[in-house]
Amino acid sequence: ATAATAAVAVKEEGQEQEEAVQFEGTDEEQEAALRIQAIHRGKAARKEVQALKEQKRQEEPATAATAATAATAAVAVKEEGQEQEEAVQFEGTDEEQEAALRIQAIHRGKAARKEVQALKEQKRQEEPATAATAAT
Repeated sequence: ATAATAAVAVKEEGQEQEEAVQFEGTDEEQEAALRIQAIHRGKAARKEVQALKEQKRQEEPATAATAATAATAAVAVKEEGQEQEEAVQFEGTDEEQEAALRIQAIHRGKAARKEVQALKEQKRQEEPATAATAAT
């Protein structure tokens, strides 16, 4: 078996330091150790990012700034076969607003494709009837 050197993060008085550690193992064991280390580093990085996001949220003024960034979204409401738009107040971050707009766009696209499919199906059903009438 070959010897491998791995870097291990050690917390010492609030500062991270890397310490070289020797271990021996097969190539499979070394690859597994590297995967475990990568997973751990990824988890630590995600935890750090989450902490930074939480800190940023706490620093944001939650009063007038949030109210000023409120967006109005249009919601399609079916009423007696006619579509009407109803204004809905949506408050959230820019990222949440973008996500809401994307969801709305996806929904509108899906509804439009469904409508086109229904029109195509209606046209297909009318064609044989028209052809039969013209043939006689």
